[in-house]
Amino acid sequence: MNTFRPLFSSRFLFRFSLSCSYLGKLKEGEDLPERYAFPDFTLLEHFQETVPSAEKNPLHVRGAWNEEGMYFQFFVTGKKKPLWCREHQIQQSDRLELWLDTRDVRNVHRATKYCHHFLILPTGSGKDSQQACFFALPIHRAKEQPNDIPRGSVSVFTKILPDGYSTCVFLSEKALTGFYPEEFPRMGIAWALQDQELGEITLTAGAPFAYQEDPSLWYTLELLK
Repeated sequence: MNTFRPLFSSRFLFRFSLSCSYLGKLKEGEDLPERYAFPDFTLLEHFQETVPSAEKNPLHVRGAWNEEGMYFQFFVTGKKKPLWCREHQIQQSDRLELWLDTRDVRNVHRATKYCHHFLILPTGSGKDSQQACFFALPIHRAKEQPNDIPRGSVSVFTKILPDGYSTCVFLSEKALTGFYPEEFPRMGIAWALQDQELGEITLTAGAPFAYQEDPSLWYTLELLK
């Protein structure tokens, strides 16, 4: 039986808004509760009534915020091979990437100073190469870059699971240029898993769309209190 395959991602046809709820401080190593989970939009790509387990999304993301900053936790499952992460080879490593626009400007195709690109390695740092590490990267073709991130304003922690891992990152308000949630409660957001075993998994429409540099392709994140 022939299976219909679309020419481009179904997620490109819609603009989505994600709810991000308020949360007090989270202790290191503590999981964000399930109620902070974001929807899985990859389900829009499946046209069969039943989706084989191999096609289920192995990436699940949770998020929360407070006046001091934002939490994101990434759960990756379905891995059979160990992580390959090297802090000196970040573009070749298994990694998580996160894009945030603290102004949620929807009508521009080039990033502004309020747009951030963060790259997270679940492991690959420290004496035993088992510690997570974090990078703030420039966005290609950006009109301006955000402010430099002060030391100690970001924390990241990984737990290895039987078939994958979870990585939680806290971005303090000092790490987010233009983070004023009371005045600007809507943000732009995109994320991607880049994994040598699982491939590329994105929140928004992925390749060939230039989601890595075009904020108009990102979704909206509403900070709710």
